[in-house]
Amino acid sequence: MMRLIKPSALAFCLVVAMTPGFGMAGKLESSKDRLSYALGADLADSMTENGFDVDPDILIMGLRDKLAGQALQMSPEEMQKAMKEEILRRRALVTEKKDSLKKDNLKEAEAFLKENGRKPGVRTTMSGLQYKELKAGTGAKPANRTAKVKVHYEGRLLDGTIFDSSYKRNEPVEFTLSQVVMGWTEGLQLMKTGSIYELYLPPHLAYGEAGRPPVIAPNKLLIFKVELLEVK
Repeated sequence: MMRLIKPSALAFCLVVAMTPGFGMAGKLESSKDRLSYALGADLADSMTENGFDVDPDILIMGLRDKLAGQALQMSPEEMQKAMKEEILRRRALVTEKKDSLKKDNLKEAEAFLKENGRKPGVRTTMSGLQYKELKAGTGAKPANRTAKVKVHYEGRLLDGTIFDSSYKRNEPVEFTLSQVVMGWTEGLQLMKTGSIYELYLPPHLAYGEAGRPPVIAPNKLLIFKVELLEVK
């Protein structure tokens, strides 16, 4: 039968259900009493955190019936169905949350790009990429998407969170333009060696609906400060 509760937690439930006087109000006098109560509260926290909506009395009834070898009030097929329904409910909730997050992040990105595109110095390409030159360069540009480059960069989210930085590692990176997200492939071909640009990547030019868990959520707009050090 499929399991929704970790075996360790289930084993604890069985031990508690076998404890004489379980469920009876009373003082927590012995160390066993206090341990039993503490573990029960911890189990309740775990079930709440995992989204289980159960009736504690019926939960214990099922444990006791099983341990006592009594006839169960549900057939194996009915229990399997109940477990499956819970799994499907959880999957639906996860999907609903992801879909909502995708919509919210896309809406946030579109609002930012609309406002940002009006700012002095910000340019928007046909693909929707926005960029701003922070420092002019005088060297060569990457000729095409097969060019290999060496760059320093810093990536951040709209809330200012820095999620990656070669500056912090004090180590520039080298790569072929075809190996990175589309916003970088396009943006770096606009740059001359020695220049520093700020690139504003719409979700479809970054990691899109998939995101890059756990750091980058679905449909997140990304902002990169990129310094082109060398074209190989």
